[in-house]
Amino acid sequence: MIYQNAHCFFFRKPHDLASTRGKQESFLDLLFEQEKSEIRASDLASIHQGIKEEFLAHCAAHDIDESEQSYEELIDQLKNTFTKEQEYWLLNRLDTPTGGLLYFAKTPEIYASWKDRQKAGAIDKYYLAVVEKEPSQTQLSLDLAHHSNGKTMLVLDEVLMSGRRKQKIKGKPLSALTTIIESKPFQNKFILTIHINKGRRHQIRAHLAQAWSPIVWDSLYGSSIDWPLQLFSVWCSILSSK
Repeated sequence: MIYQNAHCFFFRKPHDLASTRGKQESFLDLLFEQEKSEIRASDLASIHQGIKEEFLAHCAAHDIDESEQSYEELIDQLKNTFTKEQEYWLLNRLDTPTGGLLYFAKTPEIYASWKDRQKAGAIDKYYLAVVEKEPSQTQLSLDLAHHSNGKTMLVLDEVLMSGRRKQKIKGKPLSALTTIIESKPFQNKFILTIHINKGRRHQIRAHLAQAWSPIVWDSLYGSSIDWPLQLFSVWCSILSSK
């Protein structure tokens, strides 16, 4: 864990781990069901040690008197308060390749309030992305749809909708807005600060690829190198009304 406030616990999910349970190992499995993990014991111990070190560093930086045992007590608290079926009250999910912050509610009331505000579009989410080329637009708003291949999302531009590729669309179009708040040069690349609201599957990745500015090391959307995806969940804000 790297942070907590009056409402949430914030944990950093590594790249290439699913947020929640499925066919593959998930971050929730690593945190709460260590004895069932299929990851080698040495790798699991290394991941947990890294999380603990971040937790202790946060406490030291903010003059909080905490010990390593406090981390264990926190995990036990979440396990005893929320069930596996409730996903230990995880508030957000990330694509498996995406790293960064996951949020956990501290109380049932906070969890219910979050879900209500999420449905109302009153939760803003922020990401950092590293791209090779600076996008020419700051707002990317084309609808998205699932590709028939089941792996990627399609951006529904005029070329797609007027051509034969339209046959590859599966399901109904989904509205999506990706806003680039800031762009900074970084080692011959650019770091983008990005805002989304409700969020769709692969939204940021697909929108940037369509804008000829794919995220570095995103092999699914155009990169020739398959390294950890340079996309990070960094924060959220809750609006009082929408």
